[in-house]
Amino acid sequence: SFLAAIRAAAEDSSSRYLDHEFPLHYESIKRGVQQASEIRIAELSEGYLWAKIIMECLADLTVPCEFSKIEELWKKEFGDRPESRIFGSRLPSEHWEEGWSGIRHDLERLGIFHHMKNGRTNMPDLYRVGFGLGRRGGVRPVGRKTAAQ
Repeated sequence: SFLAAIRAAAEDSSSRYLDHEFPLHYESIKRGVQQASEIRIAELSEGYLWAKIIMECLADLTVPCEFSKIEELWKKEFGDRPESRIFGSRLPSEHWEEGWSGIRHDLERLGIFHHMKNGRTNMPDLYRVGFGLGRRGGVRPVGRKTAAQ
């Protein structure tokens, strides 16, 4: 993922910012992160389709945030407890029978969620961007347009 981000940033920089004083333009780095994020989400979906399914309803949420906000969105979309229909014929989350906190545990184990010292839930840009979540001052999620685009 890191190499994909750097390659995309280098290609974008060389085609858009020829006069830039550094090899990688900061806007190109953002586009590289977006491309790497799309690749990582596709890879994740192969083995953990359930993660992609439950993360899709969190699009437009801004992290870090309280886990209760995430859980509220999941309950609105899927009900009070995760059900086997989320997993289809694929392998389910290891701790899904523990409820949404079990799902949270599995997402932390996969590196998608990060539990912060202040109790809030955060996400690395590699996942956050591809799943469409925001962060103040962070790389824009894939699909969101800026004024410059």
